[in-house]
Amino acid sequence: MKPAAVIIPVYQTSLNAYEDISLRQCVQVLGGHPLILVKPAHLSVDSLTNTHPALQVESFADAFFESIQGYNRLLCSDQFYARFADYEYILICQLDAFVLRDELLDWCRRGYDYIGAPQFADIRAVRTKPRNLREVVSLVFQLPLLNGGLSLRRVAACRRLLRVYHRFFKSWPGNEDSFFSLHYPRLLPFRSLMRLPSAREALLFAVEVNPAQSVLLNDQLPMGAHAWEKYDLAFWRPLLAERGYTI
Repeated sequence: MKPAAVIIPVYQTSLNAYEDISLRQCVQVLGGHPLILVKPAHLSVDSLTNTHPALQVESFADAFFESIQGYNRLLCSDQFYARFADYEYILICQLDAFVLRDELLDWCRRGYDYIGAPQFADIRAVRTKPRNLREVVSLVFQLPLLNGGLSLRRVAACRRLLRVYHRFFKSWPGNEDSFFSLHYPRLLPFRSLMRLPSAREALLFAVEVNPAQSVLLNDQLPMGAHAWEKYDLAFWRPLLAERGYTI
């Protein structure tokens, strides 16, 4: 079995400046691994593969790319993971992720089933509304949300979790990363099926919200970041400049 592949979901080939930076950095840093564009069946990606010849291509039904809900269905379907069954791990690298260095195989060797940029008590998106009683109670039982935008997944473990979950429920109604994070208390019966890192260790893999505070907790830059252009762009600007990107 091959150790790992990098999966890059694309919806269109007209990339904005930030997406172009993310793709170029992904190809440059992770080019030693198989790089696979995941795209809608109708979409021609010749412009991307001509620019980056190392990119391979896998197509799925257009409906999976028409909305966030469609993408969640794809990432919560066995057909998606079955397509990559030749790999022990896949790294989802969306075009709002930025990879700082290649530690992919190092993270694979840690043996986790799912890893992403964490949100937890110390690192959490700012809320504009007070929590209701259900949300307050849920916090006691919630695991950290590990964002899926830059995430490492053991293929067999994800398929196993989906297989067991679908014995009891038809589909997962929320975001796919909350499912694989086993984030909500309703997923407590399935927690023995996935080996997840602590939130603190996950920060060494990737950060998202509050990047400056996230890096300060471990005093070390992570392997990569998700939504770098959304959260504290001023923090990322000099780090991107060191790597040749002006924003």
